[in-house]
Parts: sequence; structure tokens; C-alpha cells
Amino acid sequence: MRGLHMVMVILLLSATASAQRQEGPESTSPHFTLRYETGYTDEEVEWVKTELESAYRQLSEKYGFELQSKVPVYLTGSEVSYSRKVISRERWGAVYSEGTLYFEPMTFIRKNGGLTITVRHALCHVVLQPMVVKGCPPWLVEALAVDFSGELEILMKPSQTSVKFFTDLNEALQEARTSTELEMTYYLLGLSMRYFEERFGARKISEMFKSFDGRSLDNQVMERVFGVTYNDLQYQWSQYVDRRINAS
Repeated sequence: MRGLHMVMVILLLSATASAQRQEGPESTSPHFTLRYETGYTDEEVEWVKTELESAYRQLSEKYGFELQSKVPVYLTGSEVSYSRKVISRERWGAVYSEGTLYFEPMTFIRKNGGLTITVRHALCHVVLQPMVVKGCPPWLVEALAVDFSGELEILMKPSQTSVKFFTDLNEALQEARTSTELEMTYYLLGLSMRYFEERFGARKISEMFKSFDGRSLDNQVMERVFGVTYNDLQYQWSQYVDRRINAS
């Protein structure tokens, strides 16, 4: 399994690429335009739209994130079709690539976490894409996606960890080579966002993401938003993670 850094490359490229024109029946909702291949029932299409709108509503209410336009969504009907659409695969069955959110077939999604988790994780990548372009580090995006999706409750917990710096999380994302390594890295990411949530709250998390402007480094953004030194932030975070993993 390839490291998650390939997924982040896709997300960065999607910022400047136009949405691909897709074939197939079309169904719309207030914030999404779905196209889908053969094999989907009307009930399944409505299910996907309902999950997308629900996830977006919750993201908007909690963090104030807003979509600038309708998001093209494409539901593939087979593994072969999905592999032809995307370069690299997300573990939960959806990838945001070149301005379109692609989903694996429902049979795969049902066996790998379910539609709710898939939608909530993927939508975080969609709404945070403008922040990524402006310098938001990949680990922060993944951390919010894992926490918001609810994955933290079902991921494999590492038996121990020695993370001391936020850059350790980026390195772990880039160096993960097996599904087990990636899953434990996801757990650390979700736990990290849980730390920010418990210490600062959703409002400050929102302010942090929105403060990336393409000029400020991530340490400057965090110090300005949270009102603490970067070193103190990293130390308190590493202690939080240590208590919840190494002490259990």
C-alpha cells in the first residue's frame, strides 16, 4: 500500500485543475452534483446525497467552513472504473482529484468503514483544499478528517509512540508502507485533533485553518491563533498523546 503522501499530491493538484466531465445519469442536491455509473439504485443515490449534505451541514455549523460552488461527485460502479479515475486510493473509499470527489463502488465502502465515515472524511479534504493551497500542512487536514469522520473509534491504537514534534506526523504519513502502519498513523492524527478540540475548542480550530494565507508558516499561524508558543504547544500535545497511548 502506498503512503498517504500520494493522496496529498492529488489534493494539491486538484486546486488548479478543472473538474473532469463525467458521463452517466445526474442527480443534484443543494451543494453537490452527482453522476453515477450503472448498478446504482435510486435509493443508493439519494442515500449518498443525504450523507453528503448532512456532513456538510455539520462541518459548516461546527467550524464555519463553506463551499464556494457545487462539488462534482462521481460514483464508480466497479474497481476497474475507480482505478482508471484516480491515481492513488484513500483507505476509506473516496478521493478528491482534479476538482471531483470520486467514490469506490458501494460494495467496497460497505465493507471498509461504511458510507458515513467515507463521506465525512472525504468532505473534510474538499472543504479544506483552499487552506492546503495556502500552506496548511497535510497532517492537520488528515487530523481533522479522522476526528470528524468518527474513524478514531474504530482504528487500531498503537501500543506505544514517541512523537515529540508535529513534523513527526508528516513523516509518519510519508513513510507508512503497510495498512497497519497507516492505520496507527491515522489514530495518532485523530488523537491530535482531539487534543486541539479539548484544549482550544472548535472555534479556535476553525480560526487556525482559516488563518493560512500562503505567507505564514504553520508555527506562526498556531502561535497567533492559540496564544501560546509553538514549543509549548508541541510539548503539551506530545504529553497528551503519551498519556493516552503509553499509559494505557
